[in-house]
Amino acid sequence: MSSRRPRCSRSRARSCRPGSDSPAICPSCKHRVPYGEDRADDVAWEELVRPWKARRPSRIYKPVGCLECRMTGFRGRSGIYEVMLLTPGVKRLISTTPDLGKMREQAYKDGMKSLRISGAMKVAAGTTTFEEVLKVAPPHQHEGA
Repeated sequence: MSSRRPRCSRSRARSCRPGSDSPAICPSCKHRVPYGEDRADDVAWEELVRPWKARRPSRIYKPVGCLECRMTGFRGRSGIYEVMLLTPGVKRLISTTPDLGKMREQAYKDGMKSLRISGAMKVAAGTTTFEEVLKVAPPHQHEGA
């Protein structure tokens, strides 16, 4: 048994059925738009990935609504995940009174992706929308905040 067991924090955004490869936004009616069609896209992307820097997607999808999705633009749900591996750096910080902020920062250094970054990846893939991720993923917690 491996000592690198993941710690999961999970939230759900509207998207595809669990175990399905179909996209979250209804595939029958989703509308492809070039990224940056309006300033609101830039603001939403910056809010989603803050404090990290992430490349903006070249296109995003917007829900429209049809009979297949009951005029919602969405069909099913998909999880976004934050997985913390017990790396040597994180293990060093574990004690009887651990500093969770330091553990989180070390996990980010070791490659953990936040819920918002995982959600941003789904937005870039055309699986869900900015708005849905922002509804369910909390903002990044800064030290001392």
